[in-house]
Amino acid sequence: MLTMDDHSVIGGPENGVHTGARPARRVRLWPLLAAGLALTACQPPVPQVQIGKRVEVIAHEGGRGLNLGDSLAAFQSALDLGVDVLDLDIVPGKAQGADELVGYQRPAPLVWGDLTASASKCNGKYVGQPLKDLTFAQVFTMVCDKASPSFPDQKAVSGNKIALLQQVFNLVNRRSKFTFDIQIHTVPNDPSSSTPEQATEAVLLESKRDHREGQIRVKSFDWRNLDLIRQQNPKVTLIAMYDERTFFSGSPWLGSVDYAAVGGDPVKAAQRIGASILSPCYTTAGCAGPTPPGPGSPLLEKALVDRAHAAGLKVIPWTVNDEKAMSDLVDLGVDGIVTDYPDRLRKVLKAKGIDVPDPYKPPVAKTLEKNPPGL
Repeated sequence: MLTMDDHSVIGGPENGVHTGARPARRVRLWPLLAAGLALTACQPPVPQVQIGKRVEVIAHEGGRGLNLGDSLAAFQSALDLGVDVLDLDIVPGKAQGADELVGYQRPAPLVWGDLTASASKCNGKYVGQPLKDLTFAQVFTMVCDKASPSFPDQKAVSGNKIALLQQVFNLVNRRSKFTFDIQIHTVPNDPSSSTPEQATEAVLLESKRDHREGQIRVKSFDWRNLDLIRQQNPKVTLIAMYDERTFFSGSPWLGSVDYAAVGGDPVKAAQRIGASILSPCYTTAGCAGPTPPGPGSPLLEKALVDRAHAAGLKVIPWTVNDEKAMSDLVDLGVDGIVTDYPDRLRKVLKAKGIDVPDPYKPPVAKTLEKNPPGL
C-alpha cells in the first residue's frame, strides 16, 4: 500500500539516474540529487497519510437507526454486524464512594448522549434531573427503553438501563485491535453540565483501570475536553468535532484555540488543539437539526479533505445516513464515516469493492478468564 512517506516520492537513484553506456552523465547528476536531498532534509516531515486504505465503519451510538441508541444491545448488534469502531457518548455521573452497584470510588462514566434522562426516553424518579448530580445507583433505577420516532426501524429494548462505560468495554476483549470512539458531552455555560475536569477524569480513570487506553479515541464538540486529555495522556488520539454551532469567532467551545489566530481555519484549529482527526458535519448545509440532514444536502468540500490530509489529519464526517452521500464522501477521500446505519455503509463500501470489517468474534475462553468479570 502506497503511503505519503514512501521513499519513491522523495527521490532516489531510480528517479533521474540513467543506467547504460554513459556513466559521465550519471556522475554529473549526483550533485543535483544531493542538493535536492539536502533541501528535503530542511523541510518538515511528510505527513503520514495512507492512500487507498479501508474506510472506517463507525457505528454512531452503536447504530441507533437499527437499535436503541447507546444501549448494550445496540453495541452488541454492531459487533455482530461488523464495524471498525463503536461510537458512544459519555456524561459523568456524580463522584461517589463505594457504590453498591459499582464497587469502587470514581465518577461514574455513563453511556448517554444527553445531560439529563428525558421523559421522551426514560421513566423513573430521577427523569429530568442532571445526570451529573446522580450516583449510578440512582441512575440505575430509571428505565430508558423508549424507541425514537425519528428512527422508525429502531428496535426498542424492553427494560433498558443506562449503561456504564465498563459494560461497553466488556463486550470487546482488551487485547483485540478494536476502537472505541468516546464522545465526551459537556456544554459550556450550562448548569446541567459537568465540568470538563469531571468528564475527562471519568473517562481516563475507567480507561486506565480497564487497560483500554490503547483502544480509545476521545472526541468532543467542547474542545476544553481535548485540551485536558492532551495534557493528562498525550498518547490518546483526539478527534476535533465541530459544526456551525461551535466553530465561530468568540466561541466558548474551542478551548485553548483562538479562532482569529488560526484564521477561522478548522484544519489549523485541529492541529492547534493536538487532534489527529478532523470531524466536521458532513454537509455544508449544517447539522443543527435533531436528526441528520436528508438526501441531497451539499457535501463538505473536497478542498477541506485534501488540506486536512496534507496537514497529516484524517477526516471523519458525521452523521451520514444517506447512501448516496456515503458514496460521494468515500469518493472525496474521507477516512471513515460516522453513521446511524452501519449496514448501509457496509453495502456502499462493498459496492465500491472496498473491504468491510468482519463480525467481531469473541476470544477463546482461556483468554476471557484473564479478564475481570463484567457487571
